[in-house]
Amino acid sequence: MNLRKDKLGLIIGAAVIAVVAIVLAAVLIKVWQGYSTVKSDLDGKKARLTQLQRRDPYPSRENVERIAENANLMEQRFEALMGDLLQGQIEPKPMERAEFPPLLERSVRRLRSAAEEAKVTLPAGFSMGFDRYLKGELPQNTNEISRLIVQLQEAEKVLGLVFSVGLGEIVSFNRELFEGTASAAAEIDASDPRAARRARRAARTEDAAEASGPVALKKQSELYSSEHFVLEVRGREEAIWRFLNEMARNDMKIVVTSIQLTSDQPDIKRAVEAIKQASKTAADLAARGAMSGQSQRTGMFQQGRVPTLAGTAAPAIVPSAEERVVAGREPVTAKIEFDIYRFKTQTSTQETAE
Repeated sequence: MNLRKDKLGLIIGAAVIAVVAIVLAAVLIKVWQGYSTVKSDLDGKKARLTQLQRRDPYPSRENVERIAENANLMEQRFEALMGDLLQGQIEPKPMERAEFPPLLERSVRRLRSAAEEAKVTLPAGFSMGFDRYLKGELPQNTNEISRLIVQLQEAEKVLGLVFSVGLGEIVSFNRELFEGTASAAAEIDASDPRAARRARRAARTEDAAEASGPVALKKQSELYSSEHFVLEVRGREEAIWRFLNEMARNDMKIVVTSIQLTSDQPDIKRAVEAIKQASKTAADLAARGAMSGQSQRTGMFQQGRVPTLAGTAAPAIVPSAEERVVAGREPVTAKIEFDIYRFKTQTSTQETAE
């Protein structure tokens, strides 16, 4: 009986010890986990403190306040710069598809009238690359209209500069063709394959008489967009330089990317060689005449006679300064490529970023 009581006491004591050991183990594990978390957090903050202490400038309160002031100042200057850049730029206007061809026809009539008044010759079938719309075709979607209007108004202003400087002829004028590209085709309803085929066919046949081919699209920025144009004109070289100066002074942000000048006088080298030969011949004749006259005067003195003007050589014909001008006054053909930049407002920039 006593043996059973002793065994029961041992069993109960062992159970209590086991329960206490389990509780202590659980508490120890929890404490260890808390210690590990705190230690890891402390190590991270120490590493961050070390990183901050090594920075130049040190992120003290004064430095942080100064950086915030500089950031505000930079933001104000950026807004002022964007305000200046936005002045004078052409903004797109909302318009229905059917309204664009009549707008284009009125613009072409104005340009033809201005060219006639300025005595500037326009190319046959002058359309500035919009010939498909002059033939009655409508833009494929409303997203194209805004960009078409911008291109049309920019082209009209640039051609107005051509008329104002007295250039003699506009050989061609090409705009950046964006209709029918992958981005524009994606906007066309996929359920209408005929519209996509018409867009691709129109892009391939764009003004074969005036344009030399579509201009490649460029990647646009989040802060600005640009339109590329290629203009070929013929006239006096000084008029071409006046036109470039007018482009630089214009309110539109025009950047000339390429200029190719070609003289319409193919025999400049031959003319230069002829003038050089004539000048050399005149110089040789003058030298021979001087030597002959000197020898004749010397012989007359030796014979006791007085020399007269009859022994002098005839004056040599030297090309005048006007005759020596062989280049710079003939018509010159200039192929000018340029970009017109449009800067986006802060609202449109935020929408693009979103």
